[in-house]
Amino acid sequence: MHNLTSTFSRIEAELIQIEKSKKAVIFSALFGKIYYLIFGLAVLSLIIGFLHAFPFSEFEMRTAVNIFKAVFYLILIIAVYSFSGEQLKQWQLFHRPEKPPDKQTFLIRRIILTALIIVVAYISGTYYIGDELMSKSFIFKAGSIILSLLIFMIPVLLLKKTVEKFATKYKQLVIPEIIENQSIKYLPDQMIPEQDFRNSKIFSIHQIHRYKGSDLIEGQTEQIHFRLSYLHVLDKKVEKSKSKTEVSISELFKGVLFKSDFNKNFNGHTLVIPDYSRSVFGSVFGEMLNELIGRMWKNLVKLEDPVFESNFSVFSDNQIEARYILTPSMIERINGLKEAIPFPFKISFTGNAMFIAIFSHTNILNPDIFSRLDRYESFEKYASRIHLLLNIVKELKLNIDIYKT
Repeated sequence: MHNLTSTFSRIEAELIQIEKSKKAVIFSALFGKIYYLIFGLAVLSLIIGFLHAFPFSEFEMRTAVNIFKAVFYLILIIAVYSFSGEQLKQWQLFHRPEKPPDKQTFLIRRIILTALIIVVAYISGTYYIGDELMSKSFIFKAGSIILSLLIFMIPVLLLKKTVEKFATKYKQLVIPEIIENQSIKYLPDQMIPEQDFRNSKIFSIHQIHRYKGSDLIEGQTEQIHFRLSYLHVLDKKVEKSKSKTEVSISELFKGVLFKSDFNKNFNGHTLVIPDYSRSVFGSVFGEMLNELIGRMWKNLVKLEDPVFESNFSVFSDNQIEARYILTPSMIERINGLKEAIPFPFKISFTGNAMFIAIFSHTNILNPDIFSRLDRYESFEKYASRIHLLLNIVKELKLNIDIYKT
């Protein structure tokens, strides 16, 4: 990492001007954050209110009804738990990247935030919305909430553009200075090509509905060509039957996609993904589920590193090649990358390339506009985030022959 102090001094005057123009942007961003928080709570409250108001007592199969309600609430809790973890990781990355909390502290914070969200949603859902289903009161309350959310969505979307323009202005000034390498270019309006996205074989694609992105960084480091960018991709699924055609649009990927050349051409495809089974169901039941998946797909790769196995699951259509790729030294480097990146990511080895998809609800290449952008501390935190991505080739030692490690 080059001298950040001198880099900051060189652009400090421009950063001061950017900071002075931030008042309207702060309002826009704050308004957006509050709206999305209220939106999430409102949707959760509507679901809970509907469950509370639904006439389950009229059904004779009480046991089945109770099981249904329990499963539904469990799904809601898991969804909120996942959301809470994402928000805490995002806050950590933007505000305190140099001091990540230990796993126990993070877990406690996550549980507290999850409980707080569920309690607020439950109270508002049962005591405000939860009247008799389809009564005038229920329809009025639920309808007023939905209408209010739709009305306020318009200014939120308009104000979002103000935040995006401000972030782009900051990145156009700062990122080229942080890179300080003539072989690496920053192209703010470009993105990784759609064909690279498809070639990664990370995503189950039906039909790409929308492919948008920005902040392409591309060049050479350690004599290895790489590129990365922010992407937001929507998937379109069409299901046809005799009577009708159903079309559903869903988010396929939101985050940063990284691609680099590899020093070997792969005959098969090896995919490293977060071990969701262990993280959700624990080590014992998670391992049982992984075994089941392995028997179904016949391509689960079991490795000897306990830390790696607790964090990731590996699937490959070429077991021998997968073990050549995931040497003990490569596994150790991926474990280190897991400690450095506070977001879930997947790694794909295919063709002659390695892809890393980092999943995040926000563009992690954007600055934290709630911090003082004309202060060195904020600049240093942002630079460390960019360097984390730029140094993936170096950290994973992708220029080294895997058959010699």
